Amino acid sequence: MAHWKRWLIVGVIAILGGFFALLDPFRNLELQVQALSVALEYFVGWLFVVVGGATAVLGFHPHHTIRWRVMPIGVAVLLVGILLLMNPTGGERLFTILLAIALIGSGIFKALLGYEWRSLKVSSWIMVAGAVSAIVGLLVFIGFPLAGNLTLAFFLALDMIATGIVLVMVAFWHRNTQP
Repeated sequence: MAHWKRWLIVGVIAILGGFFALLDPFRNLELQVQALSVALEYFVGWLFVVVGGATAVLGFHPHHTIRWRVMPIGVAVLLVGILLLMNPTGGERLFTILLAIALIGSGIFKALLGYEWRSLKVSSWIMVAGAVSAIVGLLVFIGFPLAGNLTLAFFLALDMIATGIVLVMVAFWHRNTQP
C-alpha cells in the first residue's frame, strides 16, 4: 500500500470517529448514567487504540523523517486507549486526566511538526490542529471536576475531526509529491 494511503486511512478513521462522537448516539437512549459512561469510555478507548496504533505504525515508514515525533504520539494515544479498555468503570477521573494530557501532548507535537514542515503548504493546518488539540486539552484539564462525559466526548470529537482533516491533507500532499 502506498504511504499516502496509510495517512488517508488514519485521517478518515479519525474524522468518522469524531463525527460519530458529535452525533452522540447515546443521548436519545434512556440509559443509566453509569451505562453511558462505560459505553462512552469503551468507544473512546477503541478509538484511541485504532488511531494511536495506526499513528505509531506510520512512524515505522523508512522514508519518514519525523518518526521520533510521530511514534510517541501514537504510542501515548494507544496506551491511553488500552488503559481505558482495561478499566472502563473506574476510569472516569483517570480518563479525564489522561485525555487532557494526551491532547496537550499531541497538540505540542503537532505544532512542532507543523513548524518543522513550515516550507510545505499544509504546515499551517498542522499547527492549527496542534493548537486545537492543546486548547481542547487545557479546557478538559481546567474544567475536569465539572466536565461531564458528553462534554468530554464533544471536546474529543473536535480534536479527532481537526486531526483527521490534517492527516487527509498530509496524505494528499504525499500523493502529489511522490514520484
